[in-house]
Amino acid sequence: MKRICTRKLTGLAVAVGLAFGGASVAHAEGTAAGTDITNQATLSFSVGGVPQTDIESNEATFEVDRLLDVDVTAQDAGGVVVSAGADGGDPVTDTPETANGAYLTFDVTNQGNDTVDLLLGVVRNGAYPFAPEPADGQTADAATLVGMCTTTDGTTCATPLVSEGGNGGTFRLPAVAPSELASPAPVQVLVFFDLPTSVPNNAVQWDAWSLVAAVTDPDNGNAYLATDSSADDDDPTLVQNVFGDEIGSDFYDFAADAAGTGPAARDGQHASVSAFIVNGSTLTVTKVSRVVRDPFGNAFTAGTDIDGVPTFSGPAGVPGTAKAVPGALVEYVITVENGDGSNPSAATAQSVTVTDAAPATTIGGDPDDASYDFVIIRACDGTDSSIAFSGVGAGFSAALGDCAPGEAGSVIFYVTVD
Repeated sequence: MKRICTRKLTGLAVAVGLAFGGASVAHAEGTAAGTDITNQATLSFSVGGVPQTDIESNEATFEVDRLLDVDVTAQDAGGVVVSAGADGGDPVTDTPETANGAYLTFDVTNQGNDTVDLLLGVVRNGAYPFAPEPADGQTADAATLVGMCTTTDGTTCATPLVSEGGNGGTFRLPAVAPSELASPAPVQVLVFFDLPTSVPNNAVQWDAWSLVAAVTDPDNGNAYLATDSSADDDDPTLVQNVFGDEIGSDFYDFAADAAGTGPAARDGQHASVSAFIVNGSTLTVTKVSRVVRDPFGNAFTAGTDIDGVPTFSGPAGVPGTAKAVPGALVEYVITVENGDGSNPSAATAQSVTVTDAAPATTIGGDPDDASYDFVIIRACDGTDSSIAFSGVGAGFSAALGDCAPGEAGSVIFYVTVD
């Protein structure tokens, strides 16, 4: 125990008490930056048993420094399933409903103790963040950032965010209140992309992206703050900036408006990664043939709908008595299908075109019947057309248009065995 020594004072008896008043110190995240913390001591004493007037000390004051701490959390559990070539729309004029699902969702939270602007950027991430990983790997071409907006319901844009960066990569999220002090809910951000069309047929690939948020300095026009005051001497008269963020999934150089390297804790940034699961088209093409008739009068059996006017209803492969001898007329049926429609996120195959030619030792069409000197085309949208096709070495290019998931198109042409 510490001993207290007393000394007898001639003619004077003194009783002294000290009291300290003022604001108590709270946790940094709970006290707003710039708050004056003032403390003053009061000296109480008596002389000769008579209480004397209290003596006040000077006020000791310091300002609460600014904790800059941002958190980003992806909200797309398991990834966002889209089709190759999906158009992300325009978050300024469109809504997520018109963006073909081509957007990622993130929560952005200001965990500091002051209202600040946050800068947002995106970085392509080379690691798939979920399990299981699509077996066909990362897309060869990256998606293209379209824009961002805030949302209050997760499905519609509330406020489009305007790009500030030289290449359209940096966006400003203004006046984000600290969650500990004013706004308990994070700001939800939708990030829109145009998806690549280079996904191979019948492939399922992924494309991962990090949203990176960085803090700004309110004392400097909410400009990007690359370094904080952690290494500076403490100045009780100033509001100094202190980074408090945890390590994120990626880094972005907001000064250069470009991807950076090396995320770290307390670097003024934080990121979280989400990903698209990108479905290619599911196109299949089949080709079958059957002999329509031969020079000896043999033909399809009755009921095969071969009456000189080719139709799409006649099933290829129906048996008949005709043989593929010289002079026989042969029908080819080519069918193109984009899956069975069970996968609504499969990609639409655009500008589908079938090219073919009369094979060797055959003549395109029928030299004796001009009604077979053409190619019948049924496009994927169900419309029919025909193009000319006749002669030795004849070839054609049949346009089936765009084939959406579950749609199919067909091509029929005829050759005569030489």
